[in-house]
Amino acid sequence: MTRVFDRRITGTALHALVIGVGRYPHCGPGAPSALLQLPDLPGAARTAVAMARWLVDEQAEEKALPLASLELLVSADTPVTFDDGHRVHEVEPATREAVRQGFDRWYERCDSEDSTALLYFCGHGVALDGLQHALLLEDFGRAGRNPFEDALDFVRTYEGMRGCAAPVQCYFVDACRELVPFEYLNQLNAWAPASLTNQLHRRSTDLVLYSTGYGQESYAPREGETYFSQAVRAAFAGAGARRGHDGLWRVTTAGLGDGVRELMDHLPHATAPRHGRADAGWADVLQQRAAQDGNPGDAVLRELPGRPKVPFTISCDPHEAQRQAELSLLDLGGEQALRHRPRGDAGPWRGEIEADAYDLLARFPEERWPDERLPREFVVPPSYPRSIPVRLT
Repeated sequence: MTRVFDRRITGTALHALVIGVGRYPHCGPGAPSALLQLPDLPGAARTAVAMARWLVDEQAEEKALPLASLELLVSADTPVTFDDGHRVHEVEPATREAVRQGFDRWYERCDSEDSTALLYFCGHGVALDGLQHALLLEDFGRAGRNPFEDALDFVRTYEGMRGCAAPVQCYFVDACRELVPFEYLNQLNAWAPASLTNQLHRRSTDLVLYSTGYGQESYAPREGETYFSQAVRAAFAGAGARRGHDGLWRVTTAGLGDGVRELMDHLPHATAPRHGRADAGWADVLQQRAAQDGNPGDAVLRELPGRPKVPFTISCDPHEAQRQAELSLLDLGGEQALRHRPRGDAGPWRGEIEADAYDLLARFPEERWPDERLPREFVVPPSYPRSIPVRLT
């Protein structure tokens, strides 16, 4: 059993399926074909557990859309457990059979007009001409002649979910979308746990977010969770919020999609400097850009109790002024630094602050550059990337 959270809720509720594949026992450097020479992905296992943890801790008591159930499947080097606050669950690995059973249970609970369906996958993936995106499960490579028997066809699964009555469906695909080598094209017959039926339902919202663009790779740090998952959680927490006419801040599906894509665009996520340069600056790091598909709609996912925290990235132009700058975000017209960074760091200033208007101040004690003050800067979600133009005295 993969269900690690389950409770009965009357009315609108969220049902989630989270899959993380960090172990590929039939792949590796010694595999007989280039296609199977894939490394394990320990970051994928960490990402799935972290996403499940966030959903239980932050979404379970959310009034707008409380979490009702969570299926979790994780393949890792060691057995995975999950504490839901009441008991510790042994988490099944993400084999094809376990995914099939977990998907069926998730589909059954989602199949009502009061449900919102959420699927998050993290692991290896390959693409073919936009017609098929194969998400590789733990068994991938077990069937030597046709390894894709143990891969999930995301596109067909997404289309098959039109048979599910849940009007709001959200899909997060945290996997590479590199093109499969030409010689393997005739083997691409990945499996779909959901297929089209005669009874199709109208989806008011079907948000699809990919961690990277078509034909591109997806990344994770050596320790911690994937960059995409960090952006998804930040967008859920408030970076995807919009202020309504009633003054309340809400995270909607449209805002979530915009938030994730902007966070991935403006907050650099480096796996290695370009060209291997040890002196690469923050503008030189390898970028990964999220992509969106489907109809994002405007379904409410969260209603925030106050103003959201907004991630910011502040730098100086030219870049050589950055190390000498003392940077501050001030209350309007005042001198109280609500956020402050002393000089000495050559990288951009990153942090988060409540959505509001602020004065942005750059001071240069060595007087090589004049102080610069940008008044009444509006800091609102999804993020606040700002470059302060400075000039030599």
